[in-house]
Amino acid sequence: MEILLSTVLVVCTSTYTIINYFMLRESAIQRKLKSRPNIIAYLKSTEDYQALRLYIKNVGEGIAKNIKVNVLKDYGRFGKENHRLSEIGVFKYGLEILSPGEHLSYYLDAWTNIKEEELENMYIELKICCTGIDNKEQNGSFNLKFIQVCSQGYTNPPETHIGKIAYYTKEINQALKKLKVHS
Repeated sequence: MEILLSTVLVVCTSTYTIINYFMLRESAIQRKLKSRPNIIAYLKSTEDYQALRLYIKNVGEGIAKNIKVNVLKDYGRFGKENHRLSEIGVFKYGLEILSPGEHLSYYLDAWTNIKEEELENMYIELKICCTGIDNKEQNGSFNLKFIQVCSQGYTNPPETHIGKIAYYTKEINQALKKLKVHS
């Protein structure tokens, strides 16, 4: 009976030790992930759907250091070839630090300047490199197609509070102009 009890105790203790080892390992992985940055790039229309913007955002929980954004496929902002994306801000000079949740945004063009027949072939391609607190380098490549943003559709009034403020302010302004004309 004692041998059976001892065997059960050894099996239980061994199982408990193995489970604790895996939990410890998972905890260490989670700690590392929490301290790592994760920089993404995406396109989005402005609140009033008049222009296209490029966002670069740290969606990770760690600070990103020494950020470099290489433009692999450039774009002439607002239809001007001498206003290349690669010649401004983080694309040209890099960035020392981007905190978690922080983002950069750049206007690319007005939707009225973008010809519908050219939309399928319009995109920008970026490669983003940075290091985290642990000085490990991270890289990401992004191929951002304009048509993917264009085909998302929009609501009128916009969904966000800031968008609604702009929309209703414009509506009020137009109503006041009509009143002024009739008086």
